[in-house]
Parts: sequence; structure tokens; C-alpha cells
Amino acid sequence: MFFKAICGRKPTVSHEKVYDELKSVADHLFDSVRNLIPYSNKLWLQLSESLDRKISPHTLYNNVSQNSHSWKNNLKLLISRPSIDNATLVEAETDQNSDSDGDTDASEDGHIYTFDIPYRDYIKMNPIQVKYGRNKNSKSYLTLKPGVWTNVINDWFIKCCKAPCNIIYKRCRVANDSSRSKNYITFSGKCKDCGANATGWVDKKPDDAISDKYLFDWSRSEI
Repeated sequence: MFFKAICGRKPTVSHEKVYDELKSVADHLFDSVRNLIPYSNKLWLQLSESLDRKISPHTLYNNVSQNSHSWKNNLKLLISRPSIDNATLVEAETDQNSDSDGDTDASEDGHIYTFDIPYRDYIKMNPIQVKYGRNKNSKSYLTLKPGVWTNVINDWFIKCCKAPCNIIYKRCRVANDSSRSKNYITFSGKCKDCGANATGWVDKKPDDAISDKYLFDWSRSEI
């Protein structure tokens, strides 16, 4: 499953400011064996408060644990090699990853993220038939499996894109006749932190007899 994300809204807080806050507590972000402290640690809440709660503790933790902008790597280098020129290190790593993370393409309006979702995960959220209405007026429609599709999409979005977004997924639709529809699947959501609206789609109906990868496009734009 090939997934694409277009991120078009500027972050509420600059990456540089967030990283400066992380650097200030770098010695406390990792335990004695250099594992990242858990999300339950109060330090994540303190960091969020120092950023005027513009970024949630959950998003801060995810960004570091997923090594967004190479923050996790850089922070580990800071506590192990204090003589490193921190400013040079951060600039070099951030510039490199802003162009390469998740096979991204940048534009003036944002970034395009692309990645694959394997078929074994797609079948977990396989479309199901849902009926609504009563008696003769009842109709049916297809939708991705409730309670499953949001987790599958979000897990791969976080794992591969490393985008600083906390997407809340709202709805999805699956075409009853894919041959007569522009997109087989469409779904939407909204970033909890920056407030950007998001819309995703799948061009074609997956064929498990042919391929194990399928196309997902994800478009995220300003409100």
C-alpha cells in the first residue's frame, strides 16, 4: 500500500525552538542505558508547558521516539559527546532529513510524504458492508473496518513519515463500484496540534492476487 502525505500548514512552534527545549533537558530524557524515558514521565508535560502547550506531551514524545528531524540521534550525541558543536550538528542533520525522511518532496506549501503499507496490514481493515435506514428505504455502503483502520493508517504514518502531527481521523468511504469512481477509498482527519485539515485517498481497489502493496495518497492542507 503506497501512502502519500502532503503537509501544507506551518508548525505552531518552530522545530528549532522545540529542539532547544529538548536540548535543555537532554540529560534527563534517557535512562542509564540510554533508553528514552517513557511517555508517562512528567518531563514530557513540563516540556509541553514550556512551549505554552502548543505541542502536546504525546506529540513531543512521538517526535523524539520516532527520531523526527534526527532529534533522538542528536540528543544522544549531546549527552555522550558534549564537545560536539551542537549548532552545526543540528543544522546538518535537520537539513538532511527535511529532504529525505519518508521519501519526501518539498514545496512552498509543505511536504509530500510517501511510504508503503503491506497487504498483511491492509486486510486487517478490509472494507465491510454497512446498512442504514429501515425496510424498503434501507441502503448499504462500504467502509473500512471500524476501530481498526484508524490504527493501521496512523501507525504507518507515524512510523514512516515522522511528521510532527497528531492526526485525529474522522471518517472514511469506500466506493461500491471502483470502476466508476475516481478513488476507491477516501478518508479525512485533522491534526490535533496544528489544526490542519487532512484528506487521504486510495486510487485503485487492491488486488491481493497480484500485489502486496497498494496506493494511498494523503493530502494535508491549511484550514
